[in-house]
Amino acid sequence: MRLIKMECPYCSGHLEAKEGDTEVTCPYCGKTSHVDAGIEKKETTINIRDEAKIKRAELEDRKHREQLQKEEAEKIEQFKHGKTGKFMIGFMVVCALGMLSAFMNHKILAGVIALIQIVILGVSWLISTGHIQTIKGVKVPPFVMTLIACVLVVPYMMLMSTQTYEKYVWPETEIASRLPKPASSYGRIVLSTSDTFKIVVEKTKENDYRNYLSACKKTFNNDVNEQDAYEAYDTDGYYLNLEYDRQESRMVIQAEAPIQMNELKWPINELSQLLPQPPSNHGIIEEESSEHLEILIGNVNKDAYRSYVDAVLEAGFQIDYRRDETDFRGNNEAGYSVQIDDNGRNTMHITLRAPREETPESETTEVPEETVEPEEPEPTAEPTTEPTPEAEKAPASGIRPEFRKTMEEYEAFYDQYIDFMIKYQNSDNSMAMMTDYLSLMGKLAEWEAAIDKIDEKELSTEEALLFNEVNLRIATKLNKAALTMN
Repeated sequence: MRLIKMECPYCSGHLEAKEGDTEVTCPYCGKTSHVDAGIEKKETTINIRDEAKIKRAELEDRKHREQLQKEEAEKIEQFKHGKTGKFMIGFMVVCALGMLSAFMNHKILAGVIALIQIVILGVSWLISTGHIQTIKGVKVPPFVMTLIACVLVVPYMMLMSTQTYEKYVWPETEIASRLPKPASSYGRIVLSTSDTFKIVVEKTKENDYRNYLSACKKTFNNDVNEQDAYEAYDTDGYYLNLEYDRQESRMVIQAEAPIQMNELKWPINELSQLLPQPPSNHGIIEEESSEHLEILIGNVNKDAYRSYVDAVLEAGFQIDYRRDETDFRGNNEAGYSVQIDDNGRNTMHITLRAPREETPESETTEVPEETVEPEEPEPTAEPTTEPTPEAEKAPASGIRPEFRKTMEEYEAFYDQYIDFMIKYQNSDNSMAMMTDYLSLMGKLAEWEAAIDKIDEKELSTEEALLFNEVNLRIATKLNKAALTMN
């Protein structure tokens, strides 16, 4: 017989009823209750565990997770080595270069935008490679962030193209006081010393430049040159160079004090008597000997320079001569060589050399005459000088065509080099010229190595003279360029 345990609905006492009883009396409170009233019906669910089935399901779930991880890893590798990943890396590099360019050009806001682009692209990269899942709980698709970085290119370019100008303070030096003040007060002073003054004046309209030029012409009107820029001197010998850039609305003013010279007494020796007297008695004797003479002559304008070169030609220096607006080279029948340079600033530089003594050569070392024709010059000047083998050494006299060609290309390269360095120095965006700069430096190293290989002892008298003249001419041009860039 089964006993039914229940609880008294009146006093909560424990009751027991036999199976089949309909009522039961509580021994605690004495009240009678129906058996069904105190029974709390419950439903019990019995779960029967199938351990084999459970393990099989867990194994399948683990395999599924491993498969998903493998697919995710393959997807990340495809991203890294695919076009999207390479584009993102390239974009970040471009943004980094843009940031450096902006900060170097004092475009702070543009640099900050480029930095934000780098951060956005970096986060997008980390999301694409699985290092970051969400941003503050929000899952952002990587392409959305990359798109934002691309959109920021527009304000970056606008800020980079916007010109920012600073105001300058006109110096109170002697050389600056000789110049009128420009209409625009925006720009930068490049150099201001007792000898040189250079300033870049921004926000200068063409009419402002013409008015300024007219004001300068009132005092700077001697020895005028207006081919590429306005060049002139005042009555005290102060030099002015004035340039204008219409595209940039920019004016460059450069003034230089005259070189201090004393009254010159022309040397009295056999070497100096080969030349006519210069047109001015002001100058400096830089070097004087029986074989070498160097003199700097002042107060010589362009007309006086041309007249003096004509007189030197009449004095017999007409052999292998070369002449242009600022340079003259020539030899006389005795082998003396002269070099006359118009240095600007109303100065003329004269160099006179005696012929070198030739070393007699024995008949056994005589070199046969060259028969090889010179090659056509390449479009760009490249070093062509190589160590000459014994059969190609210089003749006892004369200039080999290939050697002359090498010297001409060497000087032409330096002309190209000087022009580029002046543009590079004056450029407001030197980063854009960096590729050309590195290429030119490589060619410079090649040329210097090629010229170092030339053994002057193996050159003929004429070749040695040409070699020295070219190097001296290049040095003069470099000095002029250094003054311009400073």
